Amino acid sequence: MLIRNARAWPTSAASGAAADGDLAGVPPVDVRIAGGRITECASGLPAVAGEDEIDADGCALLPGLHDHHVHLRALAAAQASVQVGPEQARTPAELRTRLRTADAARPAGTWLRCVGYHESVAGPLDRWALDAMLANPDRPVRVQHRTGALWVVNSAALSRLGLDGRPGGETGVERDADGRATGRLWRLDRWLADRVPAQSADLAAALDAIARAGTTDPWQPQINALAYAYRAWALEQPHRYRLLFSAPIPGYDANALRLVEAADSSMAIFLNIYARTGVGAAVQSPLGKVLTKQLRTWAVKRSRGSHTPETLYQGLITWTRLHGFVSLEIEGTFAAMGIDPEAVFHREVDALTAR
Repeated sequence: MLIRNARAWPTSAASGAAADGDLAGVPPVDVRIAGGRITECASGLPAVAGEDEIDADGCALLPGLHDHHVHLRALAAAQASVQVGPEQARTPAELRTRLRTADAARPAGTWLRCVGYHESVAGPLDRWALDAMLANPDRPVRVQHRTGALWVVNSAALSRLGLDGRPGGETGVERDADGRATGRLWRLDRWLADRVPAQSADLAAALDAIARAGTTDPWQPQINALAYAYRAWALEQPHRYRLLFSAPIPGYDANALRLVEAADSSMAIFLNIYARTGVGAAVQSPLGKVLTKQLRTWAVKRSRGSHTPETLYQGLITWTRLHGFVSLEIEGTFAAMGIDPEAVFHREVDALTAR
C-alpha cells in the first residue's frame, strides 16, 4: 500500500516542525507499507505495479494508538466463570440446564460464578428464581448482569454473606417490603470480592474431596493422590494459579485476608493428614529452637495451635515443594531445559512419601 501526500506525525526530532503537534509546517510525504511494516517514507515515491494507493490530500498520518493495559484478575475470573448471556442460553430452560450442569461439575461448597446475564434469557432474576433453577440448595451462586452494575445471588449465597437476616443498613442490598433480601446486589463488586473466597478455594475443595475419599488409607497413598491432584489443578487452569500464587502484579495484595485464607486452606489438607496419621513426628533432624518458635507463632496466628511443630513443618515443606515445582512447570522452565516434568514430578512425589 502507498499513501501519498500525507503529513506524517511525529516527524524526526531534528526537524522540530511538529514538536507541538502543529502540522501546518510539515511537508507532505509518501509512505509505503509492505508486509505490515512501513518500508519507505519520502516525497515522490515511485508506484509499484499492483499496489493500492491512497491520496491523503494533505491530511495527518498518525501512528496507531495501542492501549496495552490488561485486567488480569478480571480475565482470570471471566475464564473461570459460567457464561449465561443470550449467546449461551436463550430461554429459562436453557439457563436452568446450564446452571445445573455447572453445579454438578464443581466441588461441594464452592461458589458458582456466572456472568453476562441479560433479562432476555429469563426475565429479572432474584434469589427465588435462582433457587428454583438449581437442584442443589447448598450451592452458593452469584450471577452478574452484563451491565456490570448488578449481582444476583441465591439463598445459599445470601446466608454465607450474612444478608439473610434482619436488615443491616447495607447500601446496595435490595430488600422487599418485608425487609427480606431479594438477592439483588447493586454496585457491590468490591464488597463481594472481600467476602467471597478467592478461586484458590476451588483447589482446596478439590483436595479435600480426595482426602475424604482416602481417610482409611495409609498416609502415603493419600499424599500421593493429593500431590497429583494439586499439579493437575494448576496445569488445567494456570492463569488462576499464577494470579493466586505467583509474584504480585501492581495493585495485587498477596497478603489480603481472603487470599491468605483461601491459599492456607490448601495447605491445611496436608497438615490434617500428617496430624491424623502421626507422620508429622517423623522429622529426620531436630527443628531447633528458632524454627520451632516460628512454627508455633504461625500456628497460633492461623488457629492451628493443636498441631505439633513437626507436623507444621511437614505440611509446610510439602506445600513449598509442590508449589515450587508447579510454578516452574507452568512457566515453561522444564520445557526450556529439555526436561520432562512428568518424570521429575514422579520422583518428587516419591521423595515426599519415602519414610
